[in-house]
Amino acid sequence: MGTRRMHVNLLRYNPTGTSLRRVEYRPASPERAEAFVALPRESGLAARFRRPRGPDIDAACGQLHSREARRA
Repeated sequence: MGTRRMHVNLLRYNPTGTSLRRVEYRPASPERAEAFVALPRESGLAARFRRPRGPDIDAACGQLHSREARRA
């Protein structure tokens, strides 16, 4: 079997406000995010954070669902 090339795309957490359990999750600091992406890189994997798309209109990962759930 040949070698497989892999690339890991990471997404920064998009804040969605207070959860149903009254917890407010926030994105990691830039320093903490860089320390996290270093882990797969140290193992030889190509890894990067993907450019964010949609947080300005509440359409990033999890935000649209969260907004709709709050309306219900």
